[in-house]
Amino acid sequence: MSDNWLVSNDDMPERPSTHVVGSKAVRQFINALPDEWVAREPSEDYGIDVEVEVFKGGKATGLTFKVQSKARCARRCSAF
Repeated sequence: MSDNWLVSNDDMPERPSTHVVGSKAVRQFINALPDEWVAREPSEDYGIDVEVEVFKGGKATGLTFKVQSKARCARRCSAF
């Protein structure tokens, strides 16, 4: 059987380090929220990275807000 069906690494998509930094920033933001709040990441990203629903005392408040994360490297991004 031939191994021609295998995809070489050269044919695989790359993930730029800026995307890794952006994902890390969103995770850090979500982790900083109070535990009782709910954070949702939309499946399609058109500028909104996280939608947050605020709870107080275990009850919904009806308050929500949307977040667009902006991240940058303080040092070379390739250092990850």
